[in-house]
Amino acid sequence: MTYPLFNNLEIVSLPEDKNPEFIPFEKTGNPPVLVISKPLNEDEKTLLSKIMQSINRTMDKDFLLVELPEKSSATLADKWLQEKSIIISFGVPFSRLGFQFENKSYHILKLANNSFLQCDALSKVSQSPDLKRRLWSQLKSMNS
Repeated sequence: MTYPLFNNLEIVSLPEDKNPEFIPFEKTGNPPVLVISKPLNEDEKTLLSKIMQSINRTMDKDFLLVELPEKSSATLADKWLQEKSIIISFGVPFSRLGFQFENKSYHILKLANNSFLQCDALSKVSQSPDLKRRLWSQLKSMNS
C-alpha cells in the first residue's frame, strides 16, 4: 500500500555506504506510540518516562523508543502507517524518517489515520517551561 504524502517511505539524501535503520512495527498500546529521539542520557530518559506517564504510557511497555544517532536515518515498517498510530519525534526531523512533509514544531499533523508530533530535543524541552507547556497541550489533545 502506498501513501502519496509519504513519498513511498524512501529515504532521501542517504549516503551510499549507509543503510537506514529499520523500525519494525510493535503493538505498544492502543493506539501504538513510537517515540524517535537523539540518544538520551539518564535524566532525559527519566523526563521521557514522566511525559509518557502523563498520557498513561510506561517505558518499555506502552511505547517504543528508538534512539537515532546524529546523521543516521531510519525507515518505518509499513504497518506503522496502516494502523492508527502516534509518532512523536524529539529533535529528529521527520525527513530523517523519509517523510516529505513540513511539520511545525508542537503542532499535530494528522495523515492517513496517524498523528505526528515534532518537538525539540528532550534536552531543550527540559530547560524550558514554555516548551513543556506546549508539549503537554499537544499530548492532551492527542490523547483525548
